[in-house]
Amino acid sequence: MIGPPDTPQILYEALTLTGGALTAQIGKRAWSPIAPSSWQNEDPAVVYTFLAPALNVSTLTETGQVAIRCYGGSSQYNDANTIMRLLGQQLHDQQFDLDSGGLVYVWQASNNTGLRDPDTGWPYALATMVYKAVAKQEV
Repeated sequence: MIGPPDTPQILYEALTLTGGALTAQIGKRAWSPIAPSSWQNEDPAVVYTFLAPALNVSTLTETGQVAIRCYGGSSQYNDANTIMRLLGQQLHDQQFDLDSGGLVYVWQASNNTGLRDPDTGWPYALATMVYKAVAKQEV
């Protein structure tokens, strides 16, 4: 039986897609909803949090927004902004058919540069993406 899309896994696969410009910088360092405590902003990474996703049970799709914090792996704002630009190159206005499901669309709706994490003091850039995810269809 097919269930709803596993959107955190779908987005993870899109963020860490082999050959992607973003992936070349972050590797597998994409986490939701928080980064592991062992990571100390020594390497570029992204952390994503879903904002009010809406599931359509009849079509097995989910639409919503996701906030993606882009960390540059340093104390420099420019490094965080570079990761945000690469995020846009890899995801904006793209479609993905992935192992765990698909993204019908994903658009960068807004961004905010020059932010500082209140808990750690690390600089980050924030991108908000609008998406529609679909469950993997069994064959």
